[in-house]
Amino acid sequence: MNVAFAKRVLHTENPVGQRFRGGRSWPFTEVIGVVEDGKYETLTESRQPVVFWSILQSYNSTSTLEVKSSVPPLQMVGEIRQAIARLDPELPIYGAGPLQQMLGFAFFPTQAAALALSSFGVLAIVLAATGIHGLAAYAVSRRTRESASAWRSERSRFR
Repeated sequence: MNVAFAKRVLHTENPVGQRFRGGRSWPFTEVIGVVEDGKYETLTESRQPVVFWSILQSYNSTSTLEVKSSVPPLQMVGEIRQAIARLDPELPIYGAGPLQQMLGFAFFPTQAAALALSSFGVLAIVLAATGIHGLAAYAVSRRTRESASAWRSERSRFR
């Protein structure tokens, strides 16, 4: 379970050893550990209570393995594939790759929005600069006509 579950359901910060009603096939479930809250669906979600079940007691086809290593990511993926193949050659492995690659899909909406907003910002700056340039050009052209007509009238006065 996570910290949010411990606080909201069991009303304590350290529930290890406590039991609560509700489980897969048992009337009571004993808490054996607590993990920090995380993001489980999207990057913008709020904290939500979650219970984690042992894979040996409850099969889940979407189980994941996360490894932290100083070895380069692609080399580590190969070594993990070999280790799993030695344990069970029939076990399929899907979506193995470095964390940046795995998070690419999660960050896509944010990156797309940032790109779109940046494009609109650049377009707004170009339109503003064009408008200011046009206004300045119009004002200069009006002043040029005024000074040209004033020069002609002064010239005709001295003739």
